[in-house]
Amino acid sequence: MTNDAAAANRAGATRESAERDVPTAIGVKFGSSRTALVFDDCDAETTVCLPSCLADDDDGEFMLRSGVPATARDAERFERFVRELCERHDLPAESAVVYAMPTVDDRVGLANFGTAVGECGLGAALTRGVPESLCASIPPLGDGIEAVDEVFVAVNLGATNLEACAYRHGTRLLPFVSAEVSGDRVDRRIAEAVEAETDGRVTIDPATAREYKEVHADFGGFEPFADAVEQGSEGTHEFTVERGVMEPLDDYLDDAVAELGDFFSRLANAHMKTHQLARARPLVVSGGMACIPGLVEELESRLAAELDRPVDVVAPDDPTTAAAEGAHRLAVRLRDRNAA
Repeated sequence: MTNDAAAANRAGATRESAERDVPTAIGVKFGSSRTALVFDDCDAETTVCLPSCLADDDDGEFMLRSGVPATARDAERFERFVRELCERHDLPAESAVVYAMPTVDDRVGLANFGTAVGECGLGAALTRGVPESLCASIPPLGDGIEAVDEVFVAVNLGATNLEACAYRHGTRLLPFVSAEVSGDRVDRRIAEAVEAETDGRVTIDPATAREYKEVHADFGGFEPFADAVEQGSEGTHEFTVERGVMEPLDDYLDDAVAELGDFFSRLANAHMKTHQLARARPLVVSGGMACIPGLVEELESRLAAELDRPVDVVAPDDPTTAAAEGAHRLAVRLRDRNAA
């Protein structure tokens, strides 16, 4: 089935849902820096991507830096954020919602998440939390939800964590999480590298480092770039970044490959049959770091060398919204099954 045909089928299903007055299907990924939302809108699907912070927050403070609202204050701000999201996009309480959930070992944060969402009333008809890496694997593995019936390994290169796990017909096996390999850590290393490259004359904050990474990083053809900072009484200081972005990213990939090599070894020991079947399927890579040009291809090459075998890596067309898109497809299926 072509993408156009699949989209037409989903649009037709949406029209039929409206005629039957069934709940609106919504897929959501609340990220540490960006939130993605896919929902039924009359006879089409609407996709929204926006910063995970309150609209009136001048400081741009994010409440999900650890993937979930870790404190009571974060939970209160997160609840306000969800309410604003619902009001801004006229999302009905009578909806079927699938949340793409991060793999985190934080019971308090997960409880805060559930409480905040519950207080907003969204998902009154049906609510499910599904692992983010499974949701994000759905778009690149088919036009429907074929990923739920397959055996494969998923890797999420996120801002807060590196996540890896195997899926066997929708069941998650051997989930692994490392906060030592993350986009946030790369941002801090870029800031340190720029300071070192300029002999201490320039210091940048992590937000600026993240901007350098998102705008300039390119494994296929990075080009040095110039910037300027205010140095108080010394005026404006101009400088050029040559190594400060790509060297931290090289280190990041080396660390990620080492962690994934260990993961595959443990998978082979714990679930040999799943490991063998997954080797014949593409490795699905998602998460914000997968947006960097050339990173997925470089990961494929380095991981193949680490494992001493061919590795086929696939990624969603848009890693920033893939988890929400997959969650929406699951929400449609769950809603229709619930109504049957």
